[in-house]
Parts: sequence; structure tokens; C-alpha cells
Amino acid sequence: MDKFESKFGKIPIWKLREVEKLLTCGKFNRGFVWNECKDCKIVLAVPFSCKSRLCLSCYRKTL
Repeated sequence: MDKFESKFGKIPIWKLREVEKLLTCGKFNRGFVWNECKDCKIVLAVPFSCKSRLCLSCYRKTL
């Protein structure tokens, strides 16, 4: 990363945070919610998304 900083400058902290969110999108260690179907009683654990502009899956949902 140092060789890129000398050529392009320091990477802003907000950009690093966006990349971190992208890399952890859909991981259960970020948190999840339990959803239960009232009809068939199937229970699902759905992990939280990152809601990052860089994530193709999350960005597509906002369009």
C-alpha cells in the first residue's frame, strides 16, 4: 500500500470504511435477524447487508 500512496496520495478513511463494509457484507458476525413464516413456521436467520455503494448486491436493491 505504501508504493501506491507515494504515487496517488493517501487513501481517505471513508473509502477504507466502504471497502471494509463491502468485504463483510452478509457475514453473520456483523449481526443477523430471525425471520419466521407464519404459515409454514420455517425460521430463517438473515444476515445484515453492508449497504455500501461499492457492493453490487446492496446497490442494486436501492435502484
